[in-house]
This record gives sequence, C-alpha cells and structure tokens, in this order.
Amino acid sequence: MPNLIGSWLLDDGDDLDVVAKCKAVDNIKEFVDNARRLGDNDKLSSRVARFWGADVLILLTSAPGLLRDMKKPEEGPIPVVENVDDVIHHAEQEKSSLGTGGMISKLRAVQDAVHGGVECIIASGRHAEQIPGLVEGRGVCTRFPATRA
Repeated sequence: MPNLIGSWLLDDGDDLDVVAKCKAVDNIKEFVDNARRLGDNDKLSSRVARFWGADVLILLTSAPGLLRDMKKPEEGPIPVVENVDDVIHHAEQEKSSLGTGGMISKLRAVQDAVHGGVECIIASGRHAEQIPGLVEGRGVCTRFPATRA
C-alpha cells in the first residue's frame, strides 16, 4: 500500500490553505503565486504530487473514470490506460459544453504526473467510500501507470 502523506480537497481560491500544509516549501509566497498561475486544481494537484514524490494521485470527477465511449456511458470507464498521450486527442474532441476543462484538464494533469513518476487514477467523486479501495488497487476507475523518464 502506498505511503499516504496526507489528503487535501483543493477549493478554488483556497491556495493558501493548501500551501500551509506543504511544510517543505521554503518560500510560501512564491509557491502561492506560481500555483495561481497554473490556473486549475488538476494541474496544481499534479505539480504538488510530483513535488512530494507521491506514489499515486487520485483525480475525482463526476464520471467513473475515462469513459470508453462518451455517447454510451453505460459501457463504463477504460480500466487502464498505459499511455495517456494516446487518449488526449479523444478527450479534446469530446469536450462538454458544460465543462470548464473537464476530462481534458484531468488528462493533461495525468500526463504531467505520470511522466514525473506518479501513478494516477481518475474516479468518481460521488463515491468517496471507494477511495481506500482505489489506493489498494480496487474500485471503478481509470488507472494510469507511472512512467519514468
């Protein structure tokens, strides 16, 4: 089981609370300014996971993971994506008119994290009870194994 150093819920505009929990940050003002420039919590969580050398990053969304077919959600998520670069284009084409970044934002964060050596999981935030199982390798989600450059 991965070593869990902590868990955070990132809330828009709540950067200072998140940074206060990063005891290894020497210059908090610089870190907050850089975090605000990132623009979204998916990207921020990816950078923090890489900074900490996390074993796994779980990105929660309204979907159960990266869906096999956006037009047929009943088919469920793709269980494992070995190469996130192969699915980025699919998500860009399927962007929802309701989303402000949605799955493409998550996949870009996954791309950054896995290339930095952090395994990623995209899962539904509507089923928080499954989070311990996700960490242990179970649950409904899409997994992205880490790659080492």
